[in-house]
Amino acid sequence: MPCLLALVAVLSVLHLLAVPDYTITRAGQSLPRAIIAALGLHLNWYEGQTGYLPGNWDVLWSLSIEEVFYLGFPLVCLLTRRLWILVPMLLLLALSMPWTHAALSGNEIWQEKAYLPGMAAIAVGVLGALLASRWTPPRRTVNLLSWLGALGLVAVMLDGAALWHSLRDGYLLVLTVSTLCLLLASRQRPSLGHGQPMRGLGWLRSWGRLSYEIYLSHMFVVFAVVRLFRLSGADYRWGLLWYLLALPSCWLLGAAVERWLSTPCERWLRRQLTTPARAEPTALHQTTAELPVA
Repeated sequence: MPCLLALVAVLSVLHLLAVPDYTITRAGQSLPRAIIAALGLHLNWYEGQTGYLPGNWDVLWSLSIEEVFYLGFPLVCLLTRRLWILVPMLLLLALSMPWTHAALSGNEIWQEKAYLPGMAAIAVGVLGALLASRWTPPRRTVNLLSWLGALGLVAVMLDGAALWHSLRDGYLLVLTVSTLCLLLASRQRPSLGHGQPMRGLGWLRSWGRLSYEIYLSHMFVVFAVVRLFRLSGADYRWGLLWYLLALPSCWLLGAAVERWLSTPCERWLRRQLTTPARAEPTALHQTTAELPVA
């Protein structure tokens, strides 16, 4: 929440200063409604009704879906209280992804950012967590999961257009299940004697640790790099090389946000919201306290 509030405050100031790339200009949109949508966890719905917001605001659509799920899921668990009730509900939600996505084809923005398809993907993750805590697959199965997950993600990244043409809305389910296969395989690595992190990949793991900070702040870098690219008059055929500037810059900004904002705020909030237990002194404590120290 501190990072989100800071981002909304910075974006509001940039809008009021009419800074290019950060000013809300689309008809039917306004700064107060964008703030309410961002903090009210319905920015995805707001964009579906009024159109895209500037890029730094736009990234918050997925946070709206995630936070609504995180608020509602504990309530569902309290109401069901039984896995044999909860698991079929999650499975039904997960498998509904292609159909709920296809049903929204009349609105491109809403189809991409609606609650149900997004929550269906999160439901796959919850099912995977339940499965991982109760299932220890053999080595061959772990290897198979690794290959299936890797091949699925490679197909999505390298030939996503062809995959979409053949599977349509099932494309999203392939992406989600492939990720789940890799996570299940990774979960079993320690049991196969591969518990130690791979050397030389600490920089890559740090992207996961900083994912939230990078997620909120990366568009500041993207807009800056795009403007530098245009001012330089560089050839678009070499545009891919500018990622070599953008990616480490996104990491550096995310690391700065984590060090100077999110971690200090987390420590302060933990001090405010948690109090150490104060044990009353007992006779045993009093007796041991009186013993001479050797």
